[in-house]
Amino acid sequence: MKRFIRVEASAGGGKTRSIVDRYIELIKSGVKFNRILAITFTNNASEEMKRRILGCLKELAFSGDDFIFNVIDGEDGIIKNFSDFSVKTIDAFLYSLLKSSALDLSLPPEPEIEENMEKKAKEAIDEFLAKASLCDKLKDNITNFLKYLSESSESLDPYRGIEEHFRDFLENESVLLPNYDFNPKTHREFFSALKSQLETIKKRDNFIFLSDISNLLYEYVLKSEVPYLFFKLGEKFYHFLIDEFQDTSLIQWMNLKPLVENALSSCDSEGNKGTFFYVGDPKQSIYRWRGTRWELFEIVHSDFEGKIEENEFDFEYLDKNRRSGRVIVEFVNNLFDIDNLREYFKLLSEGKSNNYLRYFDEVVKVYRNVKQVYDESKPYKGYIEFKVIEETKIKAEEEILSYLEVILDDLLNKRNRDLGEVAILERLNLDCQRVVNYLLSKGYPVFTSYSIGVENLPLLKTIFYFLKILINEKDTHSFLNLLQTEYFTKIFHLNEEEVKRFILSDTKDLSNFCKIFPNFDHTYKYFKNLQKNYSLYYLLLEFDYFFNISKKFREDFFHLLSLLKVVTKEIENVSIYEFIRKFEKAEYNFSPSSKNAIKVLTLHKAKGLEFDVVISLFAPLTSFRERSKFVVNDKSLDKQEVYLKGEAKGDVKLHNDVFNIIQELNLLYVLLTRAREEIYLVLGKGPKKSYSYFIMNYLRKHFGNKDLYIFGEKRVCEKKDSSVYNLIRWERESPISVKDLYKNSFIKGEVESMVKKHDEVIRGEWIHLVLSNIKNLKEENFKEILKESFERAEIFWKSYRCYDEKLLEKMDYFETKLKKSFLREFFFIDSEVETELEVMDDNGEVFRFDRLILDDIPKVVEFKTGEELSESHFDQIKRYINIAQKIFGKKVKGYLVYLDREEVYEF
Repeated sequence: MKRFIRVEASAGGGKTRSIVDRYIELIKSGVKFNRILAITFTNNASEEMKRRILGCLKELAFSGDDFIFNVIDGEDGIIKNFSDFSVKTIDAFLYSLLKSSALDLSLPPEPEIEENMEKKAKEAIDEFLAKASLCDKLKDNITNFLKYLSESSESLDPYRGIEEHFRDFLENESVLLPNYDFNPKTHREFFSALKSQLETIKKRDNFIFLSDISNLLYEYVLKSEVPYLFFKLGEKFYHFLIDEFQDTSLIQWMNLKPLVENALSSCDSEGNKGTFFYVGDPKQSIYRWRGTRWELFEIVHSDFEGKIEENEFDFEYLDKNRRSGRVIVEFVNNLFDIDNLREYFKLLSEGKSNNYLRYFDEVVKVYRNVKQVYDESKPYKGYIEFKVIEETKIKAEEEILSYLEVILDDLLNKRNRDLGEVAILERLNLDCQRVVNYLLSKGYPVFTSYSIGVENLPLLKTIFYFLKILINEKDTHSFLNLLQTEYFTKIFHLNEEEVKRFILSDTKDLSNFCKIFPNFDHTYKYFKNLQKNYSLYYLLLEFDYFFNISKKFREDFFHLLSLLKVVTKEIENVSIYEFIRKFEKAEYNFSPSSKNAIKVLTLHKAKGLEFDVVISLFAPLTSFRERSKFVVNDKSLDKQEVYLKGEAKGDVKLHNDVFNIIQELNLLYVLLTRAREEIYLVLGKGPKKSYSYFIMNYLRKHFGNKDLYIFGEKRVCEKKDSSVYNLIRWERESPISVKDLYKNSFIKGEVESMVKKHDEVIRGEWIHLVLSNIKNLKEENFKEILKESFERAEIFWKSYRCYDEKLLEKMDYFETKLKKSFLREFFFIDSEVETELEVMDDNGEVFRFDRLILDDIPKVVEFKTGEELSESHFDQIKRYINIAQKIFGKKVKGYLVYLDREEVYEF
């Protein structure tokens, strides 16, 4: 059995399968499972590999292999010793090494991992700037860097410029070996001082970043004996399997290398010599900005030459594509052919002082094994379509999205594809968001993995600030933030210049603003009244209805829909304040309502996945971009140099440019190899450094100038069972409207329960509104007071135009209920009564009591509709009692009144 094996497999070549096969081979040869470590790069990949390994072992065991059965279920088997079944992400493994050495590194035994690097970086900058005000040397450092910022014109906001550069500096440094050089040296002190301040914060607050693990461990490995490290770990691995090796960073490899060396130079307790097996594909290395180095895939074997026998090395290339149809495989083979890549680099060099062909040998190293053979057993050969547009990406947005509608109509309606078979892959999050907006506005269900905070959603940010001043008109900070939001003047129909003059005036509070802008005053008071009697859910509905959000701001409207869906999952009587506090800083994940949803992902998120149909609308037209504000010169992996981007010149800059182009070509390769059957791409006026230019140059050279390039033939899928398909179809006959939210904003499987809840909540809101108008009742004028209260509620209700009056209880309902004994004690009284009373607890949270009776012992009364008792209702009344007791400074009674059950619970 070979001891050092490198397997290169292009997309669809079966990388994970080869890892699983190797694992089984080791087990069959007598290696114990607790001596094997399989390393992946994501949690999902780790779980998938575990599942596949166990599945293969199970299949062998049930086929009559007693040895394998014992490996699974024996006394020393996997089931009874599952914690020793080591299939881990590389971060998890390195973290386990770090924890075992924590005391030697002066770390706590379980170091706390801080995920929010941005927040801590800001904290370090603030503390550093405060110190700098007292130190001339630090002032000089800041001045020099601000001068650099102004000359490079990278930021008009000095603080933001420092913040962005420091965050990038931390990301770059975390994947470099400690002996790197920083250039120019004039800025070294500035970043070192910032880093030193951050290290002080880490020690003070007792945390590390996830990215610190590799660096801390590397420092420890340098000064430790490997056997001692194994001893600290408490287990010894002799057989290492690494998946997706092209995603390994240099520093991660430097941490693993001594362990692999030790394994290859020794034997396990059963006499099996140690082994190392890794698989990957340099063409799919797309995380260079995280420190991954595809060069390692090719050169790591040289570290072990002379340490094991020459005949124990094996290098394989898996050239069969088991994923894609023939048309797709052949097109990718030809597009990424070395001669075509050389032609592209020649075109990039035209008119440039830099000759990109100087480093073309690096391209050859990555793409020398690009040719694949297709799986002849696949009956469908596949289909590729390139749509050529004349305008640039921004100008052609409407045309591009119309083309998407044509594609989807053909796929779903004419050729019976399922929604879940379609993936739209884009280069940027911004483009994913653009696509999601469009799909949701057309009624398609969407799955997308990206998260986005309210701060980055202009419409929701405007709504949140407006809600804040509704519940606290003295919140001047929120009021001024509201005035400066992108949508404020658009929504409230105000003159932008006049609002700016107000912001610059001396008196900037809400009351003065309402005097100057009476239209806003009217609107504000309208919603102020509404929020006293209606839930947050219906307040948001009215916000859409009142301002016609769904039509005027269609692009951002789906964010409001998403928020409404979140609100429906909250407790019935969640206060506006409580909701805002909970969700203002939260990130929204636009997750699927069903498995049958169109997937919209970035190319980075799509890596490792496969789909029947792949569409890319904006990615081909997007310019290649450099993420980092630093240039890392690592032509020699032993000695790395870091430059500020504007300071990198000559050969350093050329080398960096070439490697960025390779990285972008790798991204395109990932895009084109995700599809099993069909690919649709938009091409057009992209810059030279864009996928569009690269592909168009190839197409025009071989197929001439066309508006539409087509390869292969479409196929019609079998028609789905309509009874099943209709359960997951979205209603798309008309654009989404909040007024008809329960009819067409969610899939039918969800609608039934939602409509029911929708109707129950409307009824409950109406009952609360009528009861809130009644203070004290008398036998002699009972009907008169009730009629007056009912009519007042009815007038107010009709002004709230979203509601269906057929759902409302009539006068006789209230007349019957109020005369029954369970309600009489709360209404037929002489005591002073407050209804819908807003109160605030010690934490500043606002709550609303349905009814407060001011007797010698105050009584808090909470009304509930519906038949179901809820623990949350009991918790709610107990909380209200505690708040009231602090307000009155004496005992308070609480009553939970279930109107439909006609039951009262006293507390």
